[in-house]
Amino acid sequence: MTGSFTVSGVSATVLLQPGASALFSLIAAIGDDVIGSFVLEESDTGGQAWRTSRTPGGVLLSFTGTVAVPLTLVAASYTVKNETTSALRYRVRAFDMDAASDAIAYTLDPGLSAYGEDFVVKHARAVFDPSANSSHRSVAAHGLGVTIPSGAVLIGGFVDVLTTMADVGTDTGTIALKVQTAGDLVAANDIGDGGNPWDAGVHAFDALDPSTPSTFIKLTAAREITATVAVAALATGKLVVHVLYVE
Repeated sequence: MTGSFTVSGVSATVLLQPGASALFSLIAAIGDDVIGSFVLEESDTGGQAWRTSRTPGGVLLSFTGTVAVPLTLVAASYTVKNETTSALRYRVRAFDMDAASDAIAYTLDPGLSAYGEDFVVKHARAVFDPSANSSHRSVAAHGLGVTIPSGAVLIGGFVDVLTTMADVGTDTGTIALKVQTAGDLVAANDIGDGGNPWDAGVHAFDALDPSTPSTFIKLTAAREITATVAVAALATGKLVVHVLYVE
């Protein structure tokens, strides 16, 4: 289970059972220059009397860098484990961000609970692979076998193109990605167009800006992540769609 939230002054809180661990990391947009530090604190389950963590001995993690990949600044991450015999609440706080909107995410061991300050964010991952799957090549809408439940609110994500897309002709074919309405993740785009999102690399969705709730998509029914091919059939290529959502 994962969670994150975005504010200017950043912190994340999670309740860990004895022996459980959690990974905290900074989230920021591509190109953000960030500088600051993590301070790890703990309290009892009520979260009233915060103190510098005894586990693992009062961590102060400094970091600086420019984000190259969406979601995680690898240099700013830390795993904490509750080595006591009682449930404890842990809080990580980050200071001196020079970007307006950063976030702290946490990843919990399965079955653990988070309370209060954080959303519980879920991750849907779907693969579109014309290179290996001939059924993905035709001019048609291709359901990718991953369904997001009715009522979910999509809040972010990206496309990781592992192999540049190519069609059977001169790359006039188009691809669009959707969950609820045509092109709501990525609008139809000519794969031969310079700067298109079908070249190898990590690409943002057209919508779903985590810092702008008006771009979020609320599903009115259970929806399958779908890639739509038009104009010309595909020959090769592979991409992975990553969608973040809350219920």
